[in-house]
Amino acid sequence: MRTVQAWAPYPVGQPVPAGPGYARRWYVVGPDRHPAAPVLTAAGDGAPRAGAGTAVLLGTEFTPADNALLATGVRAAVRRGGRLVLLHLGAGGASLVRAALGENRALRGLTVELPARPSAAALASAARLATGDVSTAVELRVDQQGRVTGTGWRPVRLPDPVPGGAGPGLAVITGGLGGLGIRVAGVLAERDHLHPVLVDRGDPDELPPATARYLSCLSGGPTGVTVRRADLTVPAQAAAALVGLPGPVRVLVHCAGVMCHGPASGYAPEELAAAQAVKVAGLANTLAAIDSRRLRSLVVFGSMLAERPPHTLGGYALANELLRRAVPRLTAGLPGTDAVVAQWSIWSGAGMAHDLAVLPQARAMGLVPVSLRPGLRALRQLVGGGVSGPLMLLGAEGNLEEGGTGTPTYGRRGRGGLA
Repeated sequence: MRTVQAWAPYPVGQPVPAGPGYARRWYVVGPDRHPAAPVLTAAGDGAPRAGAGTAVLLGTEFTPADNALLATGVRAAVRRGGRLVLLHLGAGGASLVRAALGENRALRGLTVELPARPSAAALASAARLATGDVSTAVELRVDQQGRVTGTGWRPVRLPDPVPGGAGPGLAVITGGLGGLGIRVAGVLAERDHLHPVLVDRGDPDELPPATARYLSCLSGGPTGVTVRRADLTVPAQAAAALVGLPGPVRVLVHCAGVMCHGPASGYAPEELAAAQAVKVAGLANTLAAIDSRRLRSLVVFGSMLAERPPHTLGGYALANELLRRAVPRLTAGLPGTDAVVAQWSIWSGAGMAHDLAVLPQARAMGLVPVSLRPGLRALRQLVGGGVSGPLMLLGAEGNLEEGGTGTPTYGRRGRGGLA
């Protein structure tokens, strides 16, 4: 049977460029009091040549206002040419910048994450990276000693499925009336005997025929099913939808999401914020609406595109990047919950890529889909199996190989990856 390969991240050391870098005419987008602002321009003083540079500076936690800063910075870099860099203190934003670099060959640049309160050594390393000639698709991180790492990926074995591993109770599935969410509900009901609670803003009376039949089968099954309609980006709707459930919530699978696509320089801040709200605020509001102290397993559906954003999908990649970053913060007070961010490849047989009929184009890009049956088996391996943290989950022929800089390439075995 075809399988799903899981990959876990690990740090890969990166060199720090020597010297002060190049003098640049920096256009800085971000708060004046950002710790990187003064050292960024000072690092290029007196260097042998000058060039254009655009720097986006973000803080420790991403806010809706940061979408405007990112959009402004990307548009300015495309207009001015030269170099585009993102320096942030944990907020994120790398996916959109990396998409812009991939879409515009005239641009060079990188993204760097600094500690929340960066030391002088950290700032000096970040300045050398920003002002130098380094250009990479891997997000770099600088620690307080000024050391630089990227992210590599290594294969890991998922645990065998444990029927009922999360204990008896309910499984809440957001986006539960979608073609993928409803199949997640079905496998958790059939194999783990959990009562599915499907939360979706769609109307259950307007489902496609195949999905409606699947819902009917669930309703007549031994566990039954509960359907609640809500826009989970609105806290009051989330609270109303999840009140009075017929038992404790043991499993939460966050499948909800919306597509956001277009050139990286063409997004309006409102478009980016809308996609992020479904992913991040939707999860936060759902966790706030249930008794999360009894939650045993949280599986968040992310996307591997957050790590390697392809052309025209930077907005979608950014929403998934911010979701990955939000999960540790949202689950910090839940020590009894295994929380995994499943950064899937595209799915075949169900899901947005299937519904939008873009699988042929995705395969042409080197993306190997996750087939429905092995993908659902992998999901069961994540539920109640003691798995936590971010994982990349690829189709059977998918491969991540580290290059000399720790850059993962993705594609079929034996073929070039997605650059």
